Amino acid sequence: MRLLSAIAAASLLASCALGRASDRPAPAQPGAPAEPPPEQVVFADSSAPAAGADGTQAHPFRTLASALAAVRPPATVRLAVGLYLGEAVVPGDVRIEGERTAVIYAGGTGTTLRLEDGASLHGLTVQGGAVGAEVKGAVRIEEVAFSGQRQRAIAVSDHGALALIDADIEGTVSETRGVVLEEGARAEVTGGRFHGGLRIGVEAKAGTSLRVDHAVFDGPVVALKADRSDLAATGLRISGGRGPAISLSGTRASLRDIVIHGHEYGLLANAGAVLDVRDFTTVRAERAGIGGVEVRGEIDGLVALDSGNFGAVQLISSTATVRRFIIARAQNAGISVNGGDVTLIDGSIVDVSDPADAEGDGVSVRHAGLRGTALTEARVSGTGVLAAEASRVAVAEAAIASARYGGLHAETRARLDAVSAIVRGGGNAALVVLHDARLRADALETAQNAQGLLWAECGAGAEVWLGRVRGAEAHAVHAACAGRWLRPALLDPFATEQPDEE
Repeated sequence: MRLLSAIAAASLLASCALGRASDRPAPAQPGAPAEPPPEQVVFADSSAPAAGADGTQAHPFRTLASALAAVRPPATVRLAVGLYLGEAVVPGDVRIEGERTAVIYAGGTGTTLRLEDGASLHGLTVQGGAVGAEVKGAVRIEEVAFSGQRQRAIAVSDHGALALIDADIEGTVSETRGVVLEEGARAEVTGGRFHGGLRIGVEAKAGTSLRVDHAVFDGPVVALKADRSDLAATGLRISGGRGPAISLSGTRASLRDIVIHGHEYGLLANAGAVLDVRDFTTVRAERAGIGGVEVRGEIDGLVALDSGNFGAVQLISSTATVRRFIIARAQNAGISVNGGDVTLIDGSIVDVSDPADAEGDGVSVRHAGLRGTALTEARVSGTGVLAAEASRVAVAEAAIASARYGGLHAETRARLDAVSAIVRGGGNAALVVLHDARLRADALETAQNAQGLLWAECGAGAEVWLGRVRGAEAHAVHAACAGRWLRPALLDPFATEQPDEE
């Protein structure tokens, strides 16, 4: 019996041992990835006692420098409300976070924070320093306020990559720039506000790539400046500045849903800039809503209201298409073209004035080629369409009302063709041809023009060819230089040579 009891007890112990062994985790397989260590969290509180500080929530470090010295990335440094001396380097895979009342500061000549590849900031305030944050590598800055910098709030170094989200950047020192991208850098700016006395909100230097979405610029002299770079901007609201709202030099730019109030120009582009603009609104530009010198591209969906003394759109030596535009209350000209080739499609120009009582044309073309289709003009203090100085202009489907100095006007070796046009209520003749210019018109309707259908300087070499003309004024053509346009076909304003056959 004793032997049987001993055997039973041994069997029971063995089964229990086997059960406990089956509850143990299986050993790791060779080559399996190790579990990442838990992220370190280091606490800092500028009001905490220095004695006994170990970076825990119960015993936080008193300074940012102490907290950064203790981190082992990946790590987060959490700042309590207070002031923290900066001039520090934030290593990669380290995040500093806090409320806006957690302020990292530096003196006037230093850099408040240097952010290495993989570093990030969230929620706090960066104050003072010549530079607020220097970005090296890929860095994320979210919901952070910058103020008091003397040179730049954020400087993105060569080959740096910045993600800036919902930041508040205030210029409190004259000539400060908000975000500056050095050559080879790239940045994506999403949301946020740039305000105060900033010289430039965001500046992209040569060889950079910049995207700005749904940001507000209220006060910077220039909101965006890009030089020989790639720019994409969507949903911007810009106001309160004295210089060009957007300034582009040799830049390839995509602009969408932009609204600008004030500024010297809404958009100023030059030096071979390539434009792809959609839904662009400019109100009360001091000089012009859009100014372009040696640019090319397309502007679709332009609204320009109350533009200043350079008109709503001023294009010089440019190749561009402007379509679906509304221009109202511009000074000196609705659209002014000097050199280059421009196409206008489906646009309205009303209430163009000239305080000096000298110009005020709806469309003014000099030394250039222009093709216009589906154009409407009303109440312009100059001419409806002016072709001058050897320009080549072709207009189709145009309606011009109340143009003070004539609906269609050609002078100084210009060539102007119009097909399917209506000219009414002008203060001069419907058609005006001066000097050695040529004007041809077909399917033309005129009425109530103060000087009738035509006024031409035949003795100076003016040349007029008319096809079908309707209206009471059609029968009052007595100019010796007016002939019959037998085979109406619009000239090609962009061709270097034009046939003279009628």
